[in-house]
Amino acid sequence: MQLAYRQLGQGRPLLILHGLYGSGRTWNAIGKQLSADYSVYLPDLRNHGDSPWDSDHSYAAMAQDIAEFMQTHALEAPILVGHSMGGKVAMELALTPHTPPLGGLVVVDIAPRAYRSRYHHGILEALCAMHPETLDSRAEADAELEADIPDTLVRQFLITNLVRREEGGFRWKINVQGLYQDLDAILGPVRAGAYPHPALFMRGANSDYVRAEDLPPLYAQFPQAQLVSIPDAGHWVHADQPAVFISQLRQFLGA
Repeated sequence: MQLAYRQLGQGRPLLILHGLYGSGRTWNAIGKQLSADYSVYLPDLRNHGDSPWDSDHSYAAMAQDIAEFMQTHALEAPILVGHSMGGKVAMELALTPHTPPLGGLVVVDIAPRAYRSRYHHGILEALCAMHPETLDSRAEADAELEADIPDTLVRQFLITNLVRREEGGFRWKINVQGLYQDLDAILGPVRAGAYPHPALFMRGANSDYVRAEDLPPLYAQFPQAQLVSIPDAGHWVHADQPAVFISQLRQFLGA
């Protein structure tokens, strides 16, 4: 699959993989700060942003997309950074046999295990129930979602995925129906295996996505992993503490 992407700067190749409901644009601010030293690639994963939609949203499929992206753009030993769902894509690719060497692996606030979440079911049910083609404004969408998604910041983030149609109303840039149908796969674990190279795992100190009980199986699959907890950060570590995030990333990469 040919993924849409943005590219910033010059230097060692660095790919940043966004999370569920996001896009490469989610990481523009971080990408710009890294672009002085790296050639930063911000792809939109399948069923997100400007990339194509597909009925298969498995980690195997998404990892294959990134492997093809690396080959298409002739990226040698790229550094792979992934947040949440994107972190699982990065882990999946790193664990896939015969994957070309990576220049670094950084996983942000996610473990390789399966998750259970009525939260995401509720979000996608609400998005699927909407008829964006009938809306006149994003404010109207926000009001319609408020009962099911009370968190204002979450709603504002979600409705960035609405784009106007020439014939009026809006459409979703994310494949809400496809994501809902494949949510069990999205919440599922990455493939079995072990990655025998250094990896950095960053978690938000205020987040419960990476718990103490996750660490033994995490280290079993990533025996050279370094775990860093970022103070005063939730699941969106890079948004809550961007300076600390970049500092830890640079320290791990030796830059």
